Amino acid sequence: MVLISKIDFDKKPLKVAIFFNGSVIFSETVKGEIILQRAYRLDKNIKGDYKVVVYCDDDNYTNEFTF
Repeated sequence: MVLISKIDFDKKPLKVAIFFNGSVIFSETVKGEIILQRAYRLDKNIKGDYKVVVYCDDDNYTNEFTF
C-alpha cells in the first residue's frame, strides 16, 4: 500500500503518478484540498518495479521499489 499525505494551506494542485515497469498505471491530480490523504493499494502478487512520483509546484518526489 502506498500512503501519501500532505498539508497545503495554499491549495496548490498535486499530481500523483504510479509507474509499473516504466509505464504509468495510475495518475491523478488533486486540487483545492488543504489536507491531502490518499492510499493506493498495489497487488503484491504482481511482481516488478514500481515508481511513485508526486509533483507539486516545480518539485517532484520519487520513490522506487520492487515486489
